[in-house]
Amino acid sequence: MFRKNKANIKSKKEKKEKRSFFKKKDKLNMDLEDSVANLDKQVNGVKEKKLVSVMPFRIARAFIWVLIGILCLRGVVSVFKGNQSEALKKENEKILNNMEKQSSLETQAFSFAEEFAWDYFSRYPSDTQDFVRRITKYTTEQLANEMNNGTYSDVIYTSAFYFEKYSENQVNVSVKARVRVYTPKAGQEETPKDQLQYDTNLVDYYLEVPIVFDKDMNMAVDALPVMTAPPEKAYFKNKEFSGTS
Repeated sequence: MFRKNKANIKSKKEKKEKRSFFKKKDKLNMDLEDSVANLDKQVNGVKEKKLVSVMPFRIARAFIWVLIGILCLRGVVSVFKGNQSEALKKENEKILNNMEKQSSLETQAFSFAEEFAWDYFSRYPSDTQDFVRRITKYTTEQLANEMNNGTYSDVIYTSAFYFEKYSENQVNVSVKARVRVYTPKAGQEETPKDQLQYDTNLVDYYLEVPIVFDKDMNMAVDALPVMTAPPEKAYFKNKEFSGTS
């Protein structure tokens, strides 16, 4: 009864084409989303791989730098300690050498002074020139003659006990000498010397011997020895020359 409007009626073909278009569009969107997801996954995977692969190298590099720093520090410390120990070693060697020289000088001066004191107190009036001959081993003939006083004595022992260095090449050594002294008995004024009778006494003398020495430790008595008072008690004492006294 009514006539159908052709404009409002869509053909089956148009409807089919429309449905096909939307299907294609949906499929295209899905493919695009899948591509985006795959790309994102690939990018994230690369980042993860880079992070995983880079971290060990960073750790290793940091460890190497720390190790280099430790080795450098140890090297500096070892060099410092080496220099310090070398300086201490040289200082100790210097001290030991000085001690050895001092000990050697003291030992030789003591021995020289004891031998001199032995000959100094060995006096025989029957042969006064014997004294001069013996003493010239230690000093000049002039000093030997000045020391000769014609007394009569012999020695029991001598012992050096005091050492003083008062210049670069001069020392004083004090020696104790136990001496048997012979004194002519009274009333023998007319008796020949070779027939005199003597009283004997043991006497302790304390003699200061001035000694000069050279670099080879050759020694000599360079002045008249001096008789000194006995010390308050037996002692050994060394006084080192400072170069200013």
